[in-house]
Amino acid sequence: MKNNTQLILALAASLICYSTYIVLIDKPFSLQALNLFLFPVILYFVFIRSRNVEQSPLKAVRVEGQILYVYKQVFNINDINKVVIDKTKRHGVFALPYNQVDGKTTEFIFNKDAFESLKSYLLQNIPNVKIIE
Repeated sequence: MKNNTQLILALAASLICYSTYIVLIDKPFSLQALNLFLFPVILYFVFIRSRNVEQSPLKAVRVEGQILYVYKQVFNINDINKVVIDKTKRHGVFALPYNQVDGKTTEFIFNKDAFESLKSYLLQNIPNVKIIE
């Protein structure tokens, strides 16, 4: 939701800049010129902003007693049977596809150098968990 609000504000700012450009240059409305103002904003949010990489996944994932916290999501560890934790050439991936909240999978991308420490932490703190790689 926060990203949506930021995107709407950024688009609004782009439209204000474009409107100012039209008034100052005294040009008629042009869809091509509007695209010049909107395109960088859209690219930023689609390709850069959506790819947030968690540098310290152990700050995002923690177990306290019988509770697993993933950011602000809360799970009973007795309900966690499978955890996806894998790595690609560039990143690690964490997901709880079998424990969806409101139809959404809790997941994030993290620094691949933390893969082994996160995997060990999960195996030590969640009994009988199966790691899917």
